[in-house]
Amino acid sequence: LYSSQRQMCIRDSYISMNIILKDLEDFYYNPEKEACNSSSYRDIVIYEKERKQNKSANSQEDKKYWENKIENMGNSPFLPTLKTVDIEDSSFLQKSIFLNEDMWSKLCDLSKNIGVTVSAVVMSVLSEIVYYWSGTNKFCINTTLFKRSSLNIKDINEIVGDFTDAVSYTHLTLPTNREV
Repeated sequence: LYSSQRQMCIRDSYISMNIILKDLEDFYYNPEKEACNSSSYRDIVIYEKERKQNKSANSQEDKKYWENKIENMGNSPFLPTLKTVDIEDSSFLQKSIFLNEDMWSKLCDLSKNIGVTVSAVVMSVLSEIVYYWSGTNKFCINTTLFKRSSLNIKDINEIVGDFTDAVSYTHLTLPTNREV
């Protein structure tokens, strides 16, 4: 899903570009104004590097965990395709939906009640749809997440930079009594 990673980086670039344009406009109309961000993207890069170094004490344990886990993550799901379409001439259509305030509130309440994030609920729904169409009980979905809002920095929405991260999600459908 390289395309998804690229799209998310482009979306995050869009946010950064809006910050730059807003700053340019502010400084154009207010040349005496001083930049007042207390944080910079450099600060975030250093913070992330230090966070990873602090975890390095467990790096051998982490490496062993992932070496064992990767064997059990599953491959990409087998999804049906049209046999008459030439792979060179194929195209993809991205669909999207928007939830109104009431639906969003209900989804947030549901996720809170079951003790997971809204992102986890959405990923679970996506994986069930992929399972339905693929019939593959075990597969891995790689996706990109924005991590801008997860960083506890007060002026995070004023900082220009790449705030995306790649995540792997393993879906495993266990057989029910009817399927055994």
